[in-house]
Amino acid sequence: MVATNLILGGDVAARLPDYFNGWPLANESNLADDVTPYYWYLDMDTFRKMGLHLHLVCTAGSLVATMQATGVNDGTPPASIAAAYWEDITSDVFGVANVTASATTVTKILSDSAEKLSVVKWIRLSVLVTGTSATNTVKAFAKQLY
Repeated sequence: MVATNLILGGDVAARLPDYFNGWPLANESNLADDVTPYYWYLDMDTFRKMGLHLHLVCTAGSLVATMQATGVNDGTPPASIAAAYWEDITSDVFGVANVTASATTVTKILSDSAEKLSVVKWIRLSVLVTGTSATNTVKAFAKQLY
């Protein structure tokens, strides 16, 4: 048996971007301390998997990030969907209860390797800011696979 190297090139390499979708989901700084979380939405129509690179910077107080999902697919904009239809999926899909930065910087990659998100319409990143009026930053980069 002879070992060979396989290099993807030409047509296959050119088509790879057709199967992936990625962009910055959140890039916000100096979020106000609030009892209502900040939300960023991601449409999962036609996608099987999703990964999120989350970067939280907090100089005082805390930032607590969770992921939620809904199957509501009736044309309602995600920000208008009632709270009762959003379910916290952070632990079930990503294996952590939440991602928290308390007077520190935290970077975490969350991945849906089991394709659980293929059955939902919308995902939202929820970040609750507490006990801080100091500098904070939320950055999230999303990647989806068809």
